[in-house]
Amino acid sequence: MARPLAPHRIALLIALVLGVFQPRDVRAQTKTEDDTTAARRVFEGNLDAIHKRDRERYLSYYIQTETLARNGPGGVDRGFKDWPARHDTAWPDTLVTRDLQLVPVAPGIVYGSYHYRGTQAGVT
Repeated sequence: MARPLAPHRIALLIALVLGVFQPRDVRAQTKTEDDTTAARRVFEGNLDAIHKRDRERYLSYYIQTETLARNGPGGVDRGFKDWPARHDTAWPDTLVTRDLQLVPVAPGIVYGSYHYRGTQAGVT
């Protein structure tokens, strides 16, 4: 049989649910929420550029330096200058993404991961 919660634990739980007790600075929390919202807009804009086959817009979402890190079926690759996507004229026939997870890391930095499946010329 589960023990009932003590009154002070119930009050803390209610305060957490209502947002009364905030363990972090409110501005930092709001900034993190803004960063996460902005990261979601970037992700959605990038996918929209792919669906519309807008290469210039698609590439605008990436840092155009040699520190660019990209992950794909072959693993991690680096750099913008030699990135085949800059010149490749092929686009996926279909692109399905799911399970976007955005994790605030620090002010201005959000880590994102998602699953994707692309089909091009009958190859998935």
